[in-house]
Amino acid sequence: MKRKISLIIITALLLTAVLAAACGKNGTEREASGTAAPSGENETPDPAAPSGEKATPEPTEATPEPAEATAAPTAEPQSAFKPNERPEEVTVEWLAAEMMYRWYLGYLNLEVEDYSDIMDLNADTDMFFYSNRLEIDYVKLGLMKNILGAAQGTAGISYVVEESETEITAHVYVSTHVNWDDPYTSDPGTNFQITVDKQRMVITAFDQFLCEGIYNNAMQPLALKYRIDHPWEEADRLAYEELYARLEASGSLH
Repeated sequence: MKRKISLIIITALLLTAVLAAACGKNGTEREASGTAAPSGENETPDPAAPSGEKATPEPTEATPEPAEATAAPTAEPQSAFKPNERPEEVTVEWLAAEMMYRWYLGYLNLEVEDYSDIMDLNADTDMFFYSNRLEIDYVKLGLMKNILGAAQGTAGISYVVEESETEITAHVYVSTHVNWDDPYTSDPGTNFQITVDKQRMVITAFDQFLCEGIYNNAMQPLALKYRIDHPWEEADRLAYEELYARLEASGSLH
């Protein structure tokens, strides 16, 4: 009897050893092969989930597609005809040529151009600006065909009237490149006298007494009459208004 019990005990011990060896072998193979454990085997249960249920993974947000690049707004097209910038070295000739170019540029833009970087506005230049305005009025009222284009031309000093350390007064001749509606019309040339501040290199006075035109034949004579009883600003304005009224009424300044 005791022999049978001993055999049973020995057999049970042998079976236990075999099963323990088999479990240890399977665990080692899983770790060595790097095979992932079946889903749910190593998951940590969600404490908020009911007992026995697995936590549901939160959905991940989809990566938004990159937005299409928006093209930068393009600048508005600018007129090809505009005043020239002052060069590093400004001469009397350049000032004279640029002054007359801006005169004709006013025709194209239908307004008196900005002369402030090349010419002062004062009692000795004001009638020049009003004369330019009257010629533009000719175009605006349909009394004269507008030009098609303009560019700075050439200028030369005919002779120096007076010169000091601070200023120079010279008689100049300017030929401006103007594209007329009539292809047989040549570039206009004109003579006038200007005074230039040599420190600032800007025109401080204008006069014209040789060439026929609005300045010499209409604006200057009438403005000088008004200046007898009025300040120059008011006198020149009154002369312009009277000449414009004539132009609007009869198409002529006379």
